[in-house]
Amino acid sequence: MVRKRSCTTEFREEDLDRSPSPPHVVHRHTDIDIDSIHSGRQTRRARTSYISLPKSPVKQRGTTDAHLSNADDVYSYDDPTFEPLQHASDSESDADSDDSDFEAMDPSKNKPPKPCTDEPHLRHWLPLVPQFLDEFFCHDTPTANPLRCCSCADDCSDDEPLFRCVSCYEGFLFCRECIVRCHYGNPFHRIEEWNGDFFVCSSLHAQGFRMALGHDGGQRCYCTRPATLQVIDLEGIQSLAVDFCDCLTALPRWQQLLRARLFLSTVVEPQIVATFRSLQTFQVLSFMSKVTGYEFYHTMARLSDNTGTATPTNKVSAWMRMIREWRHIKLLKRMHTQSPKDLANSEGVPISAGSLAVQCPACPWPGLNMPEGWETETDKPWRHALFLAIDANFRLVRFAASSGGKDPSLNKGGAFLVEQVAFRKHVKEYGSRLPYDPSDCNQHDAVQSATRRRGQGLATSGIATVDCARHDCKNPSSVMILDVGEEQVRMDYIFLN
Repeated sequence: MVRKRSCTTEFREEDLDRSPSPPHVVHRHTDIDIDSIHSGRQTRRARTSYISLPKSPVKQRGTTDAHLSNADDVYSYDDPTFEPLQHASDSESDADSDDSDFEAMDPSKNKPPKPCTDEPHLRHWLPLVPQFLDEFFCHDTPTANPLRCCSCADDCSDDEPLFRCVSCYEGFLFCRECIVRCHYGNPFHRIEEWNGDFFVCSSLHAQGFRMALGHDGGQRCYCTRPATLQVIDLEGIQSLAVDFCDCLTALPRWQQLLRARLFLSTVVEPQIVATFRSLQTFQVLSFMSKVTGYEFYHTMARLSDNTGTATPTNKVSAWMRMIREWRHIKLLKRMHTQSPKDLANSEGVPISAGSLAVQCPACPWPGLNMPEGWETETDKPWRHALFLAIDANFRLVRFAASSGGKDPSLNKGGAFLVEQVAFRKHVKEYGSRLPYDPSDCNQHDAVQSATRRRGQGLATSGIATVDCARHDCKNPSSVMILDVGEEQVRMDYIFLN
């Protein structure tokens, strides 16, 4: 009998970690030495050595989902194998989010980033594109059948109900009298007229709408003076027929317009106005998106007519002037310390230097954010110190395109810019008293151009400011317009102002 011996090999987990080592690669390294030249000859020496190093391991490619590997699948909504993605429940997502911060710090648990795509949403939406397009065309045709006024039916007048309001949510059809009556409190809504084939742009002004001014509560004035205004509103630029009150106790026209929340471009025979909401919207939009007044105005003009066939008259200069006046009034409303009743008998609004500017809220200011008895504290006195920095900007120039008489200042030193009359008087009086000592430093532009103008055609050569060195905030009444360079008398003025 022949016996067969079976050989059994024991399996150990350590064998899994023993991956085959990568093959070695031989690198050739050559050193070349060049000796100095002796007796007209140059000696070169070359030495070659071979170094055997293991080959660099190849990184494994990250796995991706099969339905995301092909970009064409994202836009092919005819794929019969498409299945919507299964979303995790709220409990699972909450459990995963608790440990996400700790897993991100562990390199072994890092997962490949998910592709940024709207693939599931687009694939659900793409099959409905024809239906979406059909619904858009439905808004261009009347929905009521038969065509009748939804307010008065056929009893109001003999006019056909051919008007609808685009700004109102319902989009019902009205006759001429009803659509004018329903928009007594919304005079700037845009309406359209049905001509039998399609809707054409119209306006409440063309249908006889008139806005009464000067009386509160909708009271009718029997002594009116009609006028037509150009209104800049969020609905567009349009005409508005108004009836000013001309009674014996009537308010001035500019005041009647302000009572109706219409800001006028001029107080003498106003013809161009802007609604409060348009000015307020531009105020916020200009800070968030950096849109200019020119761009905002032409956007409103595009809302009125985007074809270029009935473009409103260009009133950009009036719009820019209203923006400037609006911001000045809002600044006085927020920052001024006196009430309008206290200023009833005074000419203008008295503004002290820097009273309209906001101080740096983080810097120490006695009486505002500093404890009582801070003067006697000996421990860490640097906490109560105010760090200031003085610098000039020679890129912020202004061309000599206007003057102070044609374009007067509104704040008059009440915000960040110093008051110009007192500033120029100080420079004229003390500028010649300080001796000018030129610097010996070669090509030191800040000193050499201290009393030199930069170029022709410039009204200013830059600005100089006193900033908060810690938080980079401008101090009140600390910005100065430079006619020349950083002259010492000018820099001292804004620092000690």
